[in-house]
Formats: sequence, structure tokens, C-alpha cells
Amino acid sequence: MTTFNPTDQWEPPEEPLGGWTAEEAAEMRPAHLAVVPALETGSSLAGPALNLPDEFWTARPVLRHIRDAARSRFASPDAVLGAVLARQSAYLNPGDNVDLYSTGNGAPMTVFAIILGHPGTGKGQAVRCATDLLTVPKHLTDEFRARSLGSGEGMIEAYYGMADDIGPKGEPVKVRAQVRSNVLFELDEGESLLKVITGRSGTTVAQMIRSAWSGENLGQANASAERDRQLLAGGYSMGLVIGFQPDTIGPLFDPKQVGGGTPHRFLFCSALDPDAPEELPPWPGPLNSTPTNSGPRPDAPPVQHVLKDRAIRAEIIATRRAVLTGHTTLSEQDTHATQFRGRIAAHLARWDGRQDVTAEDWELAGMVMGTSAAVRDSAIAHGRSLAAREAEERAQRVVSVGVRTADAVAENTEKREQVAFTNCVSVLVRRVARDANVPAVEHRQLKDASGRYRAHFSAALDYAVDRGYLVPEKAGRGNRYRVGPNAPEVLDA
Repeated sequence: MTTFNPTDQWEPPEEPLGGWTAEEAAEMRPAHLAVVPALETGSSLAGPALNLPDEFWTARPVLRHIRDAARSRFASPDAVLGAVLARQSAYLNPGDNVDLYSTGNGAPMTVFAIILGHPGTGKGQAVRCATDLLTVPKHLTDEFRARSLGSGEGMIEAYYGMADDIGPKGEPVKVRAQVRSNVLFELDEGESLLKVITGRSGTTVAQMIRSAWSGENLGQANASAERDRQLLAGGYSMGLVIGFQPDTIGPLFDPKQVGGGTPHRFLFCSALDPDAPEELPPWPGPLNSTPTNSGPRPDAPPVQHVLKDRAIRAEIIATRRAVLTGHTTLSEQDTHATQFRGRIAAHLARWDGRQDVTAEDWELAGMVMGTSAAVRDSAIAHGRSLAAREAEERAQRVVSVGVRTADAVAENTEKREQVAFTNCVSVLVRRVARDANVPAVEHRQLKDASGRYRAHFSAALDYAVDRGYLVPEKAGRGNRYRVGPNAPEVLDA
């Protein structure tokens, strides 16, 4: 990690990350963050804004540095922060952890980030900015790898390579083994990952992501010797940053497709910057450019960050006990929120050159987590809106097809009825003209002659009379019909 003095025994660096002295950093911090009161339950998250507030960025020189670097590259400061945290996570000593309960049993500091934005908002630009902002520590130059993410097996394989070993007869041989401990996974467009995750063999990817975030063993213990690939807990560091579009991220929140708990292991960052300045600030340089920030030696002992504020720690313990005893339950979204906040706070302390996590670190981490929750909830709401709109469009298409079908049926029915009517008129006129020896045909006889067109008989007879095809004449109580002057129009047709 880039903030530590390269000594066997960890000590705070002479300068915080970014090159400022402790006195300079203190002077630049806003007064309202100098002392943070104990937090009440439920007050840990910031408001519903989708971007971190200005007071976050001005709280510390290192945060101001990140914001200026992002804006100098036309990128969102929030997105760059998420990418930097994920990258820093990949640089860690695998044993580094944060202890929120003062029990000596710390949690890993792994951070996975999602940058959310429509095409063209600069998701990839934010990742590239983070690459230049937090360069690879010197001791990791030959071992660190940045890889794309495609499969669960590929995540493990990224840590593997060819290593020297001794064969059964004492001869030197090359074997496949874990040769590195630090890997960053980057994916420009998360839709491709979701296609893998929701596919037939994709469940291992989501499960691997969840296990890696928790720092658990990765791999299949029952694999054959040739295919045995495992990463043991405490033997690897990992970072993950994925770009997502709002229109494609929806399946990530479906536990049936991805598995419960997956999205809540990600920090959500907006790719937008509503307050982007008209004039770009100059590039401030990489964060770890000073000699004291060159990173620890590979043999440096792991660092445990400890939450020192007693009031905050008491609140965390009380909440944990309430859940453990069944007196309260946490929503799925909040299951990992406290631990995640502790990880962010530990990274902030590290940037400030400290091992202890303070109330100020906790407060700033709360702003990050609150904004992340707002971005996540906006993605969920967008997905629901999109699904509702698509359902409405499908319903409209069904209705449209139904209307078109009904119109076609009606039109076809009308045509058939018109043909039947015309045929009925022709049948009646031809029946009267059939026998020249019979001067007129009775009404009853015409009706019998209409046959299958009887439904149209009355209208057809009236039409034939009106057009002069037939001429009626009185015959007792009824009429008889003889050929009219215009009958040739029908007979010659």
C-alpha cells in the first residue's frame, strides 16, 4: 500500500498521502469536521444526493487532490474515488484488515466499485484517471496485474503462473502455482459480465465475487491435481471496478439470476459531475509521488486498523448484538453496510498516514456509503421504471395487434357480406327472368330461391326494385315480380 514507510515495523509515514504535512492537512480541514459527535442509530448515511457533497472533498487535502485530478481529466470525482479505492484495495498486503470491535479479529479491506452512467459519461475515463493517480507501488511492479473479468476460474487463474519446483527425481521442473497476491479486475461494461453470471455456468462468478469480497478461500477443493486452483484466505488482495449503464444493470439486483448479497458488496459511484467547472484545473500529479509513499516491503507485517472512537464502537456493537439476539433485523441492503463503511474509513485513515480509525474517518466514510446507497437505489428505481415501460409497450403492442386483427376481421366480414348481398340480388333477378312463359314470380317463390343468401333476401329485393331490376305488382295479399327495365345490368354481368 502506498501510504506506508517501507520498514519492517509499520509506522505512520512522515507525510500523509499526497505530500502534505499533518499541520497543513489540519489547517485545510473544515472546522465542522474537527470533532464529530457520537452518531445515532440510523444517522450513518448521507442524504439522497447522487454525488458526494463539497464538504467531503474539502475535508482533507488528499480528497481535494482526487477531485482536482478527476476534473482535470473530464471525469466524475465520485467515479474516480471509487476506482482509486478499488485499485488501492488491490495493492494491499493480503493480511491488512480493519477491526471495528477491538476483538483482534479484523475484516479484509477489499473494495469493489461500480461506476454507473449512460454511454459517453466517462466511466472508462474515470478508471484511466485512477490508474494515473494511484500508480503501482515499486515493490509490486513485477507482480501486480490488472485484468479483465470474465469467469470465476479466470479470477483465480490471474494469480497463477509458472513457478520453479523439484520433480520426483530431484530434477528442476516448472509447475503451475500462485505467483502473485495482488490483482485488480476492471470491466468497461458490466452487461457482458451479467450475461456470464445469468448463463448456465455463471453462478460461480457471482459466488466468487461474494467470497472474494469477504476474504474467503476461493476455488474448488475437489478439483483434480491438474485443475486444482485455489486462493487461500489471507493469501490474496483484490480490487474490482465495473462500469454499468442504468439500462443494463437491472439483473444485478435480481437474486434469482445473480444470487442474494452480490450488489451490496459494491460501492456505487455516479459517472456524472453536476458541478463540473467550466475551466479544467491542472493535473495535480499522482498521489503516491513522494518517497515516503513508495509502499511497504513485501516482508512488512500486515497492518490492522482499529476503530478508536468508543461511542461509535459501542453503537456498532449494540446493533450487532441486537441482530444476533433477534431483537432487530437488517434489510438486505444494510447487511454489509457497517463493515463496508469500516473498510472505507480504514482506507481514509491510511491516506492520512494513520493506523487508527477516527470519528472523522467514520463520518467521511458515512458520506461515501450514503451517496453509494442513493446511486444504488436510483439504479433500482430506474430498472423498475424501465421494466414497467417495457411491460406497457408490450401490452400496447398486444392491443395494437388485437385492434389490427379486429379491423381486418371486420373488413373481411364486410367484404363477404357485400359479396353475399350482390349474389342475392343476382339470384333474384335471374330467377324472375329464367322462365319467359311466366310473366311474374310470387314473393314466396323468390324467397325460396334466395337459398343460402336468405339473410340478405329482404334488403336485396328492395334494392332490386329500387334499381329497376325488378318491378312489383299486386297479387292478392302480396306481390309478384317481373323483369324490370334495368335487369340487363345484372343479367349481362
